[in-house]
Amino acid sequence: MKSNSIFYSEHFPVDFINELSIITIKIQRATFKEAEEFEQTLQSQVLTKHFKIIVDFSECLFADSMIIGIMVKTVKEIRKKNGDIIVITPTSGIKVMFARTGLYKIFKQFWTREEAIESFSK
Repeated sequence: MKSNSIFYSEHFPVDFINELSIITIKIQRATFKEAEEFEQTLQSQVLTKHFKIIVDFSECLFADSMIIGIMVKTVKEIRKKNGDIIVITPTSGIKVMFARTGLYKIFKQFWTREEAIESFSK
């Protein structure tokens, strides 16, 4: 897995597997403070025509509404191009947040990276 992104982010590094971009959230609390950096990371994928994106929350315990709003905005954009964003939500805090807010209706969730990668090949 090698990073080819046009924008490098320490908090949101990107790995590539074939046509998939995997963005790992490397901070425990992703908040408005990191929102611009996160948006630039996602938009760099769109600009380079990587429309199949996995956002990995494995190392993240909390994401605020700014982070989620950026994901919702971006998924609407890339679904028009036959793409999608799916998430890895193994931590209970993130999983509960997705359940309580109804985000599970927007984003498919998986426990592991392997499951998420496999879901794109189906």
